Amino acid sequence: MSFIQHLNLTEDEKKIYEFLLNFGNLTAIELANFAGTNFQTVKNALSSLIEKGAVGETKGYIKKYFARIPLAYLGEKSTNISSQINENLTSASSSLTNEKEKLVELKSKTKTKITEEIEHKKKSLDSQMNTKKEEILSNIEEIKENNSKRIDEIRSQIEENIDSLKNEINSELSESTGKALDAVSSSKKQIIDSKTGLITNLENETTKIIEETSVSVKTKKDDINNVTTSLQPKLEELKNSLCR
Repeated sequence: MSFIQHLNLTEDEKKIYEFLLNFGNLTAIELANFAGTNFQTVKNALSSLIEKGAVGETKGYIKKYFARIPLAYLGEKSTNISSQINENLTSASSSLTNEKEKLVELKSKTKTKITEEIEHKKKSLDSQMNTKKEEILSNIEEIKENNSKRIDEIRSQIEENIDSLKNEINSELSESTGKALDAVSSSKKQIIDSKTGLITNLENETTKIIEETSVSVKTKKDDINNVTTSLQPKLEELKNSLCR
């Protein structure tokens, strides 16, 4: 509804008011001429419009009249606008509250999901590390066991050779009783040299086995350290992601 309809104006009042809206400040005589009506009708309409706040008049000897928007209408429109603004604010506040609740819920769900994923990945990494560690330790034990068997075999072989040499010596001594002492001394020297050579070979072989075992064990330990070092940044990154 326009403010003209809101004021419940008569036909004469509407006509006068529309002239003032279209042409600006006019005297009563000018309005009578424009409206094509008598002067008294114009005066009556102006008086009614002034009372309703729809028309104002200038001061001076020749009064001119001008259209204005009634304060009552402005007050009502202001109230309507204020009410509409409040409704919009209430609706916006409710919408923001709902969105905030959704964000809080989403944040909680996201945090829970991230935590679960981190725990899952951590367990997976721990399982992989333990499996790798067990595999390396198993290999080390296998190497130790194989080396131990090899050493035992070499020791047994050496003992057999020594026993064989002893038997040969005893046999040779038995057969060479009648030979000269220098021949016996020469045989003893050969036997001692042979025994010394065998012992030296045994020591060299044993040293080689120990060195190979040490290198293999060190390599496996380095593998464990490398696995731990490569996985440590991933664990730190996962922890930092959870803290954020």
